[in-house]
Amino acid sequence: MVGGGAAWGVFSAQDINNANAFSAATLQLKSVTPDSVNCYSTGAGSGGSVTANVTQCPGDELPTGQLVVGTGVNASTALSSPGTSTATSLTASTLACGVEQVADASAAANPGLLYAGVTYGASFTSPVHSSFTSTGVTLDGVAGSFLGTTVQETDPLVFTLVAWVRTSSANGGSIIGFSSNQADKGTSVDRMIWVDDTGHVVYEVLKSGTVEEVTSTGVVNDGAWHLVVATLSSSGMVLYVDNEAAVSNTTVTTAKNYSGYWHLGWSGNAAVADASTDATLTGSLADAAVLTTALSAASVSSLYNATSAAAYAAVLQAALPAGYWPLNDTGTVPYTGTIPALGAGVSICSRVRFELQVTAGPTTTCIYPASAGACAAKPPTGSLLSSFSSAALPVLSAVPPNSFEVIMDLNNTSASGVLGLHLLPDLAITSALGSWSAQLQYLAASVEL
Repeated sequence: MVGGGAAWGVFSAQDINNANAFSAATLQLKSVTPDSVNCYSTGAGSGGSVTANVTQCPGDELPTGQLVVGTGVNASTALSSPGTSTATSLTASTLACGVEQVADASAAANPGLLYAGVTYGASFTSPVHSSFTSTGVTLDGVAGSFLGTTVQETDPLVFTLVAWVRTSSANGGSIIGFSSNQADKGTSVDRMIWVDDTGHVVYEVLKSGTVEEVTSTGVVNDGAWHLVVATLSSSGMVLYVDNEAAVSNTTVTTAKNYSGYWHLGWSGNAAVADASTDATLTGSLADAAVLTTALSAASVSSLYNATSAAAYAAVLQAALPAGYWPLNDTGTVPYTGTIPALGAGVSICSRVRFELQVTAGPTTTCIYPASAGACAAKPPTGSLLSSFSSAALPVLSAVPPNSFEVIMDLNNTSASGVLGLHLLPDLAITSALGSWSAQLQYLAASVEL
């Protein structure tokens, strides 16, 4: 399921007989989303070939918003009987379960996790070359909205921080930072870039416990896309914004020694005297990276003047990235690795209680956990999302309504580092119609933990 944006469903059908050969027929699956949008998908074929339509439908088919302990969050989708045939069986199954993963395009294998009010699909076009287009993420500026990496890094002392940023906020906001905690806090916060309340970019490094900063001459809170690059090496601190002359501090060549995680949209600058009013960014980020070398001015110019996403990526990949997040994800890939706040071997899906209810004509049945009649007002203890694999559903009735309802809550309170994560419970409903079969797969929902 996709989280953090306008949700949609993909409905598909295929014509195939018991001998696994295609023949002439038409099979239709219809869905009505909670916002009353009708979607259809048909597949028809003959003579050994098959054609199919795939319809994307707006709406949220699974619960959205924040899950809490003891309060069920539910959503439902109504279905008609598929085509003019009578379904001989209907089953529901989970295909995957995890949290939204933001891909790392480098060899470092350090994917990011999105928290709270972060959405995909921010349109990006280079201000220099219109042929360089992409998408990024948008942050709503509310506390807890950020992207945090999943792999702890030890003491990066020579590095480059890169991101395209777009904001029009008068309260500033953070672009990137390095914290000892994977959540949006930490005892050591350093290697930070933020936009101050005047719109200038501030780059900060801790040198022996002393805050050292450089500040851009121009402002970036004008609603346009700007490239921000900061380096640290034996040559000192250097800050680049677009094609402005670099601002540097040659006396600072080292940062504080500690291990931590990179954050996008939050930097932990609250303790700094010139901190922005907002700790998190209200705006968009695209094509962000952390490199293990200090880019030269010529390489920064190549980034800014890149004519394509491939040319931009080539500059970053050549500089040995410790992480490169294009941020052009769609949220369909679940992260199933270790979440630092939970520790090894703990599935996020073991924290979510889950019910599935089906209404076929006049009859309502609680499918999971199996019971006669309607499901409880909130899922009972033990009916965990991680425990659900598949279940037989009542055959759809010719008498409306035919609907599926999903109810979720948490079995315990989300801790820091988990609070705000977007859950991806991928659910498929499959119908067999005599010799024919069709599948409805929900690919979109945002559930914050």
